[in-house]
Order: sequence, then structure tokens, then C-alpha cells
Amino acid sequence: MGLTSRGVGALLLAVSALAGGLLLRLPELVALAVGLGLLVTVSVVAVAASTTVDVFPPGSSRVARDLPASLDVTLLDHGSRSLSGMRLRSTGPVGPAVVGLPRLLPGVPSRVSLTIPTERRGPVEMGPWTVERVDAWLLVRRRVTRVPAVEVVVVPRVYPVAVAPLLSMHGQHARSRSRQAADGDVSTLREYVVGDEVRRVHWRSSAKIGTLMVTQHVESRRPGVHVLLDVSAGSYASEAEFEEAVDVAASIAVSAALTGVEVDLTTTVGDSARAGGGRHAGVLDLLARVEPSMTTVPASRFEAGSVIAVTGSRAAAVEGWGAHTLVKVGVAGKRVATRALSVVPILRASDLAAPPARSTRGSS
Repeated sequence: MGLTSRGVGALLLAVSALAGGLLLRLPELVALAVGLGLLVTVSVVAVAASTTVDVFPPGSSRVARDLPASLDVTLLDHGSRSLSGMRLRSTGPVGPAVVGLPRLLPGVPSRVSLTIPTERRGPVEMGPWTVERVDAWLLVRRRVTRVPAVEVVVVPRVYPVAVAPLLSMHGQHARSRSRQAADGDVSTLREYVVGDEVRRVHWRSSAKIGTLMVTQHVESRRPGVHVLLDVSAGSYASEAEFEEAVDVAASIAVSAALTGVEVDLTTTVGDSARAGGGRHAGVLDLLARVEPSMTTVPASRFEAGSVIAVTGSRAAAVEGWGAHTLVKVGVAGKRVATRALSVVPILRASDLAAPPARSTRGSS
């Protein structure tokens, strides 16, 4: 328990008034000092009452960039009386310093929503907080309990994207390469065991080793779509353009993963994540932390699957990327396709979004 800045001021004023009243023999100042002293005493008694409050902060969560988002904190009063004058004080760098809480009723959960700043991607630490009780005049405060900090990850904004049109001009080529890769899957050798098919016996190796050896095919699971995000600082005209490119990469990867397609997302500095089967949290977490880099050479080429590269309006030559489709952000124009590459210019990520499905009504 302690005095607030207002309480300290009231106490100092009371002491000064008492001293002045006694020295100058002014009963008015003495009465003022006594009144202020009584007010502080009443405030201490009001705040000192025993209270037991449980706080249930939410777990870590993900929110989209530039969209309104809030964090809900639930409080539960275990006492027999309702509590007023409760507030939540943040001791962290993010969020409002003090948030007033509604009156807490005994045994009834109360919820307060805290605004999450979503202007920038990346992890945001909300809190920690202190739940405290203050009197009606804000002279005295008492700490009731502490609330641990909660990490919120601001991820790129995801738009629904029809991925198939991006691959339509090179899909057959990609499927052909995927089949070649599948045909070239490595076969290993192991000793023959009862039940193995005779046609799998590798006679040449068996003759060299002196025991029967059979081939065992190892199926390499390859993703169907590769998304390559250019994070070279020189490829983008502005920070806003880079943010749009990150949104594009996230939208393509998530939209493809939601259709059941295996997706590999890689940046030009070598960071990578995989999505598929409707799961895409790893991709969003990776893209939440990417920053522009001075690196201009992609980390690797892809030998199978369809490759969609995402870059900015100032991108240099991209022949070494092995891309089938190149999405250029910050560029106006129409889609241009050659035998080797299809270029899709867009001004912003929302331009790539698939139009909503139109419902039709049957006539009776």
C-alpha cells in the first residue's frame, strides 16, 4: 500500500496547513489540515480491506497487421462484497499505462479488453500488469495481484488468393519436374528377410556382398508449391512496398496450404518454413519477423514443384531463382507470360485477392 502522487500532495498540504495554522494562529488552516488528514485516513481504511482477486490472462496469440485487435483479461472476485476502484496498471512498454476496471461482483467474472498495437509486424509483449485498488479520491493505492506479460505476434495480413491461376501457365512443367523427381527417388539396399518379393532382390550387390540384398525405395516427400520471398532491401521502393510483399507471400502460402497443398516458403537469406494440410502457423511466425536485408542472392534453387517468387518494383534480374511465376509488388500493368516465366504485376497485396463467390438463387 502507498500514497499516489495526489495523496502525497494532500499529505504535504495538510502538514503545511497545520504548521501555518499553529504559527499564525489561524484556526481555518488547522481545520483544513485536520480535514485533509481525515480524508487520507478514510482512504487508507477503504483501500486496506482484504480482497482476493484471480486474474486469467490469455495465452499467446496471433493477430493480423493493420487490423483492430484486443487482448481480453478476465478477473474474478472471491470476496463477499463487490469491489470498486479497481484498475490495471501496465509496467511494460506497450499499451495504456492505467486502465480502469468495472465494479467486480462476487463470483462473477469480469472482462477488460486491451488494445493491441498492430501497426508493425513482429512479437509484441503486452504487460506485465499490476491489479491495484484505489480510493474514490485517488489518494491511496494498494497492490492486489500481479499479472504476467503475454506475447502477441503481429503477423502479415492474409488475403484469400486463388493460387491455381498463378500456376496455370507453368503448372504442367512443374508437374513434369515433380514426376521426374519422384522417379529419381533414392533406393537403398538392405538384407533380404522372409516375405520380401523376389523381384526386389538386387542380384549384382548380392553377388558382391555374398548375401541376398533387396532394394528399398525411400519416398521423398516434396512440397507442391515453393514461395520465395525476396527480402533484398534494394528490391523495394519503400518500407510500405516491402510490407505489401510480405502480405503477398503470406497470402499465397496460406491460401495454398488451406487447399491441402504442401508449401515451402523461403526467403532470399535462407530462412524457411513449411505449411500444408491446413496448418500454416510456422509460415506466419517466420514472416512476422522478416526484415529487409542487403543480401541479393537467393539461398537455393528448387528442383521440384511450382515456384512463385515475390519481389518489389526495383528488383534486378531473377533468372537464377528458378521461378515459374514472379509477382512484382508496386508495379502497375498486365500479366506478361513468356515460355520461361510469368510476371504478375500488382500495386498492393489486396489486388491479388480472389473475388468473393457470388451466390445464385434458383427461380421457382
